[in-house]
Amino acid sequence: MTPKVGGGRPWGPIRAENPAARKLAETLRRHVDDSGKTLAVLSGEISMSKAQTGVYLAGKVPAETFVVALIRATVRPELR
Repeated sequence: MTPKVGGGRPWGPIRAENPAARKLAETLRRHVDDSGKTLAVLSGEISMSKAQTGVYLAGKVPAETFVVALIRATVRPELR
């Protein structure tokens, strides 16, 4: 499990719907950790509640719009 960097609570366990969802959640969490943003900050940037953001990062298969918004908010433009 990846420890949180820069504030906020540590990540809880990933309860993925399937192996692909687990891998996606791990990848998205890594992007959030690397950005140094908390879920509170991130949720405002992607226009989604902190609770729903947390649900998706816990392994629920997210909508494509969530993945795109999260990548835009956490990954530098030249790496997208």
